[in-house]
Amino acid sequence: MLKPGDAVARFTIVSLLGTGGMGQVYRARDPHLQRSVALKILHPAQVEATQTDAAARILREARAAAALDHPNVVAIFEVGIIDATDDLAGTAYIAMELVEGRSLRDRMAERDTPREERSRWLVDIARALGAAHARGLVHRDIKPENVIVREDGVVKVLDFGIAQRTLPEHAGPMSTTEAQIISTLSTSGGVAGTPIYMAPEQMRGEAIDGRADQFAWGVVAYELLCGELPWGKGGDRLQLVANLMSKDPAPLASRDPTIAEHVSAVVQRALAKAPEARFASMSDLVTAFEGRVSTRAPSLPERASQAPLAAPPQAIATQPTKPRAVRTIATVAALGALAIGAILLARARARTSPVTPPSSSAIAVSATPSASARCAASRDCLSRERCRVLAEPGDLDDPDTVWIGALLPLEGDDAKTFGEKELHALDLARRDFAHMMVGFRRGALGRARPIALVACDDSHDPTRAVRHLVDDVGVPAVVGFRTAAEIIEIAGATLIPKDVLAIATLTTSPLLTSIPHRTGQPRLVWRTTYNATQTAAALGAAIPAHFEPELRALPGGLGKTGAMRVALVRSKATRLSAFSNALFTALSYNKKSALANGGDYRELTFDDADPARAEADCASIVSELALFAPHVVVYVDDGSLPKRVIVPLEGAWKNAQYRPRWLSVSTISADVMAFVGTDAGRRKRFFGVEEVTTSPANARLVMHYNEVFDDKVTRGAAPNSSYDAFYLLAYATYALGDDAITGASLARAFARLVPPGRPIEVGVAGIFDAFSALRRGESIDLDGATGHLDFNLATGDAPIDQAIVCIGLDDHGRAAESVESGMIYGSRTRALEGSIRCK
Repeated sequence: MLKPGDAVARFTIVSLLGTGGMGQVYRARDPHLQRSVALKILHPAQVEATQTDAAARILREARAAAALDHPNVVAIFEVGIIDATDDLAGTAYIAMELVEGRSLRDRMAERDTPREERSRWLVDIARALGAAHARGLVHRDIKPENVIVREDGVVKVLDFGIAQRTLPEHAGPMSTTEAQIISTLSTSGGVAGTPIYMAPEQMRGEAIDGRADQFAWGVVAYELLCGELPWGKGGDRLQLVANLMSKDPAPLASRDPTIAEHVSAVVQRALAKAPEARFASMSDLVTAFEGRVSTRAPSLPERASQAPLAAPPQAIATQPTKPRAVRTIATVAALGALAIGAILLARARARTSPVTPPSSSAIAVSATPSASARCAASRDCLSRERCRVLAEPGDLDDPDTVWIGALLPLEGDDAKTFGEKELHALDLARRDFAHMMVGFRRGALGRARPIALVACDDSHDPTRAVRHLVDDVGVPAVVGFRTAAEIIEIAGATLIPKDVLAIATLTTSPLLTSIPHRTGQPRLVWRTTYNATQTAAALGAAIPAHFEPELRALPGGLGKTGAMRVALVRSKATRLSAFSNALFTALSYNKKSALANGGDYRELTFDDADPARAEADCASIVSELALFAPHVVVYVDDGSLPKRVIVPLEGAWKNAQYRPRWLSVSTISADVMAFVGTDAGRRKRFFGVEEVTTSPANARLVMHYNEVFDDKVTRGAAPNSSYDAFYLLAYATYALGDDAITGASLARAFARLVPPGRPIEVGVAGIFDAFSALRRGESIDLDGATGHLDFNLATGDAPIDQAIVCIGLDDHGRAAESVESGMIYGSRTRALEGSIRCK
């Protein structure tokens, strides 16, 4: 048994969640991606080669399930064998998504849940199954216990054949923890599944395909919508199974007249005894369930023409096909015997060592349109998952439209602070191209494909939102991403594997440049804002050039020989370690490096993952800083530092000769402005670093934005990187001409938007010139409102000049906003220009 703090591969054990026949499941922490996982550790006996090669089977099944990349399927992050020297050596482990919520069985008991919500759950379950079927996987044990509904309403389907069920079949409603340690692998000669949810062909041990899951979905739907099983209430389960095999259930609408007829018809068809009478795919079922097509089952001639439905060799065979005479059940007595056998087999699975199922993994499903084709035909589809559609009339119906995705906070405080402005900037750029190029969609110069936006909220479930953009809408690129952790996880798990390009407009973490990419393929993660290593370089140059001479000149201060002290205060977040390393490398003062300064340089960190711990850490930081008495404090403001560190330290400061200079690694926050107020002495000690905002392109963007939108912006707080990102993608599509628009093709096209080439600034004035040049096969040199977009094609970063900013005043003499001081760090020249001239 593992204990908290133990390490398994790169995961750190937090607590035990549950124990079953196959092993233990732990809550664990992934320190690389800063997330919690459910870590399943198999019993050593399960992984010995002499035990029917269980380890190989477990890993093979887990890897197959890990291939599922769908927002309604519990994700498998990693599978492997523990490399250790203790008793766990050679033990298999599976790291899975940790789902907090309740089973669908629990939620069924809540009769006040609106039917619309229940219907949405059913659609999500169906989509999850459809994704599995498309990857050659059949679940085989769909039932309410194997579905979790999170507190935010997101549905997650569990256990696509990872391990054997370890809980009693009638143990009652399951918790999240219990649900995560059950599974559904078949045993040798056995039948996988729970009898009252099993399709007739699955009961008979015949070869099955995805339509067996469809039948189980029908049972769940029936039970969820009317509160009863299709073949009666509770009672004798043997009789229920016999009814399942021999009788058609009463239509849902007859049980509850308020249920829509088309919904009742969909469920009835899913419960058809013959697989070929059901829907050809879960996608077809969802379309009918949402009321868009007829729910009529195909006639016999039509069935004969549907090859996928009549092709059992393509199905997943859980049992060798038996002669038809054996499969024909003629009497209820025979049904009863079969039901008893099925139940006994299901109960015996926990006591039987599982074996490797047949190797066939193909699944018979009908051909369906691509996800993007289906979605582009429906605005409702595009706007699912808290998404907004920003397009011109006709874009929805134009097959040439290029749909770009955006991932931004569109709800809550972050939406009000910056999310809506970033979205407006993207839409402003979209309108620029829509209005300027309306006459050039098809012309002598070649077509200018319309470009539209689908922007999704990332404040609730960014993974679900981005999977909607990628899987349903079919976008080739996604822009936005509020944090480094968000883009790192999403890029690695979804975007890069699916050839979708990402453009970060909000995060400056240096870690983005080191995200792994596929060998021989272009980089798929880019950024139109600056890299924080550029901020580190600017601070590393400004501290010895300005702040150290100022401090040495103070009366009674350092003088020529005193040792200046510098501190860095930041959270312990992994994303900030790269910045601290860059600052440590770039910084030089006292005529020596930070390393050579020894005890005169300190880095103090706090745990921002735990509010109580952060409070204690910051109190300790204040005490240490009061003793250390730094002359300069560089800080990364997470929103809490002014209250937790700056204000307390200013109150506890004892040295009468000087007070520290505070240098923010970004914009000077509103809380700092409030603390400074009308105090001129404080105002002279607070500075920040931002990208240069006084360029003509940025000034034009601000005027353009404020003409269109009511939420006015200033040059120092303009959403320029989002505006630049849309222009970058639009010009890349023009560079591609008639070629296919993919993430990789867009990334390759960026090479034609950097020097040498015709200088073009973002904004409507350059659109025609850029379009003409790119269509002629020429290159352009694109400059953005954020700065020079001269991308390093290997890192995805552009050299964005940095300005040292100070605090400006409003009409009442109060600290109001950041203003450029006059000192600029040139990211291309890697040198300071100008001097600090703050009032």
